Amino acid sequence: MAGNFNYFRIETAADAGLFGEDLAVDFNSAIAMPASLDLEWSNVVETGYEAVHGDWRKVARQWMFKEAASSLGLAFPLQSREDLLQAFRTMECWPEYKALADRAAGNLAEHGFATREAWQLKHWGTEGNAEGSTVETPEGGMTAWFIANKCPTPVLKAWSRRAAGIDLLITYADDQLRGGKRLIVRDGRIGEQASLKSDERKALVEAFACKCVKTR
Repeated sequence: MAGNFNYFRIETAADAGLFGEDLAVDFNSAIAMPASLDLEWSNVVETGYEAVHGDWRKVARQWMFKEAASSLGLAFPLQSREDLLQAFRTMECWPEYKALADRAAGNLAEHGFATREAWQLKHWGTEGNAEGSTVETPEGGMTAWFIANKCPTPVLKAWSRRAAGIDLLITYADDQLRGGKRLIVRDGRIGEQASLKSDERKALVEAFACKCVKTR
């Protein structure tokens, strides 16, 4: 996981399947993302989408189109969507770009989001699913460990609604040990919260590292 991220531990008496299958953490178990949205807003998707459905001017100057434009006697930078698509269709990569562009456009029409990043940020509170996860099931309880870019507050609330009347005790700290919190979520509502002290943040991250070593 690139960039800053957070280590999470959740302790609860809820059933083992609350967080996902196979003793792993999956945010889809709380709020399911439509399968078609599992698409990254990559350069390929962006170029194809803007050329076919979006603002063609954003990509008309891309060097990848120069040779195709020249072979057709078209001015470069390309001067219209029609010229751009005429050149694009002669390129070997056209089918891939077109298919991804249409998928992104379909997602936007059906779900209001072209790709996963913005949907996840709105519905999960963070981009990306849980990573590095493991779920322990000691007698009388359950402990889940995972990594996420930001605190997935909507996911935590959704899990707690599924485990009605049961507390989720959440502790998390960032990878740079600059901050962290302890909070309780119950029946979809966030209750008591407290900032972690420096030694508590360090202890959590060290405990997480031990869990990762054990589960490799």
